[in-house]
Amino acid sequence: MEGIVTHEGCVVSKSLFPADFIIDEPKLDLEMMLHHSRQWRLEHSIMGQGAFSGAIHAVHTPHIQIARSSYSHAFMTQGDFPNGAVLLFFVKNNGHAVFQNRLIDKHEIILSTKGDEIDFLVNSADEIYTIAIEEDLFEKSFLKFFKIASSNILKNKRLLMKPNMAPSLSDTIDIWISYLKNDFSFLLKKPDYRLIEERILEQIYACVDIDPLAQVHKKFHIKTVRDLLHSKLEEPASIATLANELGISERQLHNVFKSEYGMTPKKYLQNLRLNAIKKELLHADRNKTKIIDVALKYHFFHMGHFAAEYKKMFAETPSFTLSR
Repeated sequence: MEGIVTHEGCVVSKSLFPADFIIDEPKLDLEMMLHHSRQWRLEHSIMGQGAFSGAIHAVHTPHIQIARSSYSHAFMTQGDFPNGAVLLFFVKNNGHAVFQNRLIDKHEIILSTKGDEIDFLVNSADEIYTIAIEEDLFEKSFLKFFKIASSNILKNKRLLMKPNMAPSLSDTIDIWISYLKNDFSFLLKKPDYRLIEERILEQIYACVDIDPLAQVHKKFHIKTVRDLLHSKLEEPASIATLANELGISERQLHNVFKSEYGMTPKKYLQNLRLNAIKKELLHADRNKTKIIDVALKYHFFHMGHFAAEYKKMFAETPSFTLSR
């Protein structure tokens, strides 16, 4: 196994697809989940309240990684996916899940490739299944299975599962994770990786419907709202002001945003600010930093309310965060 030991004592991969490399973390706190995400240049922000816990189970062949991740409550992931790979992922969809400002249907598989922005928001506890495939292998295997080039139908960046195939797809991934993690190492004669990768992709593709008519999805046009909220973390902002900037009513802004993201724009902005504050406190000099100064920077002017909301979000006080 090719890997390095980090200062946290966690083994991470030096390459994208190291054969036999396993990540088996059944219980992760927020900091360790963030650490794993950063190996692929991703950042998580917690959008729910309470102590966070997560899990990651991932296995690798020379050209594929398959993984299942679970999260105890709402979160947001942003970043960019590594070059040289194609990423397929889907969620069990217990609540609202949004990718690049578009609602994810419970039967959708999201596809990301080189240069794509990862902008993913889920508003409840959920499980995420991912399949990362080396780009050349994906294109060749897709063409072989479907008899059509992937570029012809994937401009929409989404695939649909066949009716009632969501359980089969998640079961397929779970079975391969279990096999490569638990059974594979005990085989006296290792099977051909090429054959394993072929079978994995065949079983995944068998759950996919590539009917071009089924690839038409409604586009949501509220990215501007999120962009404004992200730009105003350190600026005074009210929902009334945002609505005025956008030329829509405050009620319309509230209803559309909540409909698509599962929370109000006011709550979304507060969660962004709380995550920003926590990042600052974690990296601050506790002997020189005053919590009230950081809170005021992000427009929390009532310290009692700020402390209560912070503890609801992260299950710890701001002073505890600063102390560690």
